Amino acid sequence: MLIIFQQHYLFKRSYFPVFYDRICQWQEQFKIIRSCSTEREKMEQKAVDSTETLRTSGRLTKLVHLGEVAVTNATDERPKVGTGGLNTCIGIAIFDPDVKVGGVAHVYFDEIDHMRTVGFTTPEVEAAIKFAQEAGKPFGEFNYYARRLIETGEGIGGKNWVFYVFNVNSSYRSGSQNEQINTRVEEIISELKRKGQFQGSEFRKEQDFKLDTRTGLITKLIS
Repeated sequence: MLIIFQQHYLFKRSYFPVFYDRICQWQEQFKIIRSCSTEREKMEQKAVDSTETLRTSGRLTKLVHLGEVAVTNATDERPKVGTGGLNTCIGIAIFDPDVKVGGVAHVYFDEIDHMRTVGFTTPEVEAAIKFAQEAGKPFGEFNYYARRLIETGEGIGGKNWVFYVFNVNSSYRSGSQNEQINTRVEEIISELKRKGQFQGSEFRKEQDFKLDTRTGLITKLIS
């Protein structure tokens, strides 16, 4: 409609400059609104597609939520295990390539009083924080979750581990905090070496990931 009006000789700029300019402005606004609407539709569709991908992926993947651990193996109906949204948290993955057993932990750091105030706490999280407090180790929750994950993996036949840690050097933490966490990581690696259960380690940057125990491959959580 606007284009028809604009092309009509009565509305040429030489006759009605003000009205002509207003029509041009309406045209531009219409284009912007349509463009925004199109982009919004694309974003909404992308969110739907991502949700569907995660739902489909979840059929084979055990999802580990904040403050949890989970293990699996290559013959399980869900042979993949993963987590996401690490941000200030740390992810741990272990994998025994000999028996194809693996697991993931999502390590959360916080004060127990704050967690109770905001309504998020579990026996596992409280036990980890209590362990760190009693040990007098900053970020000692890492040691708790790493040992808990290894013990759980041993419970389904794992023994000798490739040890992965994720998001250790996070920009969400200070340099000294990252150094303290690196110390905790080295403590667990030393324990595995001392017990003869160490098959290697790797520091990775992903904030979401999954481990496929059939292949030992680590990929994005949604992929």
